[in-house]
Amino acid sequence: MDDNQRILVIDDDPGVRDAFKEILASPATSGIAERGAALFGVETPSLPSCSLQSYELTLAENGEQGVRAVEGALAQHQPFAVAFIDMNMPGIDGAETSRRIWAIDPQIKIVIVTAFSEYRPCDIINIAQRDDIFYLRKPFNSEEIKQFANALTNAWDTERERVILAAKLETVNAELEDMNKNLQKKVKEQTDLLIQSEKMSSLGVLAAGVAHEINNPISFVHGNLDTIRKYSASIKKLLQKYSRLEESALQGASPEMQSLLTEIQEFKARHKIDFILEDIVSLADESLEGTRRVGDIVKELRGFSHIEDAAPQPTDVNAAIEKVLNMIGGKLKPKTEIVKAYGELPPVTCYPQKLGQVFINILMNAAQAVVENGTIHISTSQLMPAKDDDPPGVEIRITDNGHGIPDAEIPKVFDPFFTTKPAGEGTGLGLSISYDIVKSHGGEMLIDSSEKEGTTVRVILPLDAEGRGTS
Repeated sequence: MDDNQRILVIDDDPGVRDAFKEILASPATSGIAERGAALFGVETPSLPSCSLQSYELTLAENGEQGVRAVEGALAQHQPFAVAFIDMNMPGIDGAETSRRIWAIDPQIKIVIVTAFSEYRPCDIINIAQRDDIFYLRKPFNSEEIKQFANALTNAWDTERERVILAAKLETVNAELEDMNKNLQKKVKEQTDLLIQSEKMSSLGVLAAGVAHEINNPISFVHGNLDTIRKYSASIKKLLQKYSRLEESALQGASPEMQSLLTEIQEFKARHKIDFILEDIVSLADESLEGTRRVGDIVKELRGFSHIEDAAPQPTDVNAAIEKVLNMIGGKLKPKTEIVKAYGELPPVTCYPQKLGQVFINILMNAAQAVVENGTIHISTSQLMPAKDDDPPGVEIRITDNGHGIPDAEIPKVFDPFFTTKPAGEGTGLGLSISYDIVKSHGGEMLIDSSEKEGTTVRVILPLDAEGRGTS
């Protein structure tokens, strides 16, 4: 910052103004000291050995003119460092002039110049309303003027540098605080990722154990049900033959035999034996379907724990989504609208069965979140690399206009066994398993949701996930 050498002199005496100009604005000449001594009635002082500092002077004839000069200097961002103000002037005196100038520019240094003893410093302070005012009594010599000018301009520069340094320090502190907040945020994000990774690893071990424990009993339940179905079919055929025998025996049977056959028919009617014969096979078929579904869950748990991994293969993502929609069509609420916006996508090398499970989980959640007349938007697009080292990929967006997720629960949606559904309506494994499948493909799964407005799930996959699925 350049030194401020701007000085304002306010005095109604033109001789005094000329003297200030010769003392502060011009190099030393042989006539200055003598003229100053004659003006103030003192002996001629000896000239200093050092060279004289030159200042930029502005001269004013009265207080009002001086106040306007201060306003103009501030408007041009050229403030004065020091003002020498005569106390006794026509119009407003030096004390009132000082008060008005400080109201405009509190930083300026003011020296009151007076030759009258009746102006006490306390009186001037009361009028000026500040006690950091300096005094110079007439008569004085040029050295006093130079000393005041030099000391006060240096003081003004020092205070301005301190203000600038304080502002810079405040800025640096704010930047450091922002850096600290960002660092804390990054540490939290990394910690959350580590926790999530550990949860996924633990869940993988748990899933493998659960799959093994479920698989054994469900296998023999499935086998027994299949045998019962066959037995039931055989018994049904036998009873049908007995029914035909009953009809034949009723013709010409003895009264005792007819009574017994009538009792048997009444028992069959009362206990709905014919309906049981028709329904028992259907019940067995439905039970077998249930065991097959449990088996599918076991397979998914095994897939989640990376057991029995198959080789990745090129997959049409749009076709995979269509296949899932065909599978879950019956689960959609009446009048739920599916809006599709498929982009042209290159094949994605992935594990198609696992990827299908991801789409099933997301779409089932969306279907359960919307009410009747709800809407589910599905869009796909190819992603071009933002950087040279970024892999090309695809993005799948599934958006519903359902009940949404509260902000406080969004960070927990990928946690194992966490669910926003009522008790008994969800296991809390769907999104957790999906998250792990997507991460194992080297992709990202992101959720954006607003309560009572809806949810968007984004799945981002690289085009080549080969070798990532077993990571």
